[in-house]
Amino acid sequence: MAQLTKEYFDERIGNLATKQDLRHGIDDLARMVKNGFDSADKNFAKLTEMLQVRKDVEELKVQMLEMRQALNLKH
Repeated sequence: MAQLTKEYFDERIGNLATKQDLRHGIDDLARMVKNGFDSADKNFAKLTEMLQVRKDVEELKVQMLEMRQALNLKH
């Protein structure tokens, strides 16, 4: 009877994840999350740059219009 219990226990324990397996899984998950944030940061930086370029273009348009008006030029 004791042997049957030991075999059953060994069989059940054999299917459980070890601390090393869990740690490896946590490391993989942390790496994936970090990569996701890095990607989002890069995309945010690109969007910020694009918005700044648009702002600069709008300012140049205003300045160009002011120069045309000062020189009495028609658009």
